[in-house]
Amino acid sequence: MKDVPVMIVGGGPVGLTASILLSQAGIRSLLVERHAGTAVHPKARAINGRTMEIFHQCGVEAAIRSAGLPAHHTGMIIWAKTLAGEEIERRVPWREGQQAAAVSPVRNCLCAQDDLEPVLRTFAERQGSGELRFSTEAVALEQEADGVLVVLQDHGSGEKETVRATYVIAADGAHSRIRRQLGTRMLGHANVYESVNIAFNADLTPWTAHRPATLYFIENDRIRGSFLTINAQDRWGFLISAIGAFGYRADGITPERATDIIRLAA
Repeated sequence: MKDVPVMIVGGGPVGLTASILLSQAGIRSLLVERHAGTAVHPKARAINGRTMEIFHQCGVEAAIRSAGLPAHHTGMIIWAKTLAGEEIERRVPWREGQQAAAVSPVRNCLCAQDDLEPVLRTFAERQGSGELRFSTEAVALEQEADGVLVVLQDHGSGEKETVRATYVIAADGAHSRIRRQLGTRMLGHANVYESVNIAFNADLTPWTAHRPATLYFIENDRIRGSFLTINAQDRWGFLISAIGAFGYRADGITPERATDIIRLAA
């Protein structure tokens, strides 16, 4: 049976960063991720200053900034009735202003998750002390007195393997199987908000290039949502918020309906 000091379940930003930090501390680890590769959807985009401080300390900050957007593309937040219509308000967030430099010399960054994760994966694999296995799922865990037995299943071959770890890091997302098994509950109320995040390709620069922003909040009597900057040119997200108030259901957002909604907001 293979023994590792630390098993990391989940190969997203948290799991990959944990692998990097452990390797740089001289601690061996094994990361498993059930998907075949890194993220295929932009997902989260904003990386706060404190997280960038950690990436700076690791030595991966420059590579992340190179994969993300330059700061001049993300200076504001805009509110408008439609993207091409009346602008309601614009603000420069505190973290984007010069005053933020008084708190930390390391600034925040906008780098979509499907651009960020390959950078972290490559960097983690170069560290040497951390092994990464994709297409591998932790299907069962058993707590012992001084460790955890983890059953892994290779999605390619279907074969199972048991690994003993001194510690297990649950980095397996919002619907973590490990946290459910441990009975760890979220604080607060569940299911309070429903939204749909659409990734799409379109040239929106005629309405955005002169007022670069991280977010374009759209509010009118037919739709409420946000255009999410990804590459500030032809790659965007649109987050439909409060969809029930406008007669939509999450399971009813087909590609055709999504296109209509984006056009309505634009």
